[in-house]
Amino acid sequence: MLKYKSPLKAMRLSGYFPGLGQYYAGYPAKGTTSILLHATFGLVLVESIISGLYVTSVVYGLNPILRFYIGGKQNGYHLSENHNNKQTSKLKTKYLKNITQLTEKLN
Repeated sequence: MLKYKSPLKAMRLSGYFPGLGQYYAGYPAKGTTSILLHATFGLVLVESIISGLYVTSVVYGLNPILRFYIGGKQNGYHLSENHNNKQTSKLKTKYLKNITQLTEKLN
């Protein structure tokens, strides 16, 4: 049985919480990396604001968070498509093997 993953669902999950779309698509290491990156840049953002470094907080905190957020949504979408392509390839290989065996038996 094929286990397809919805690219739109992966993108939505990454939109709700960064990294969830990657977990859903079957790439937990990439999901964990996404969560850690967002947490790190969030910490930089908060620390910079507390210290009164507002320009630094935007440049080194908010800007990377927004970039990784948008990129994470796209990444979840593409990873789920990649997962689906692997599943389709497995199915094609399986059927091709079965067809080859049947034609050999008939000949």
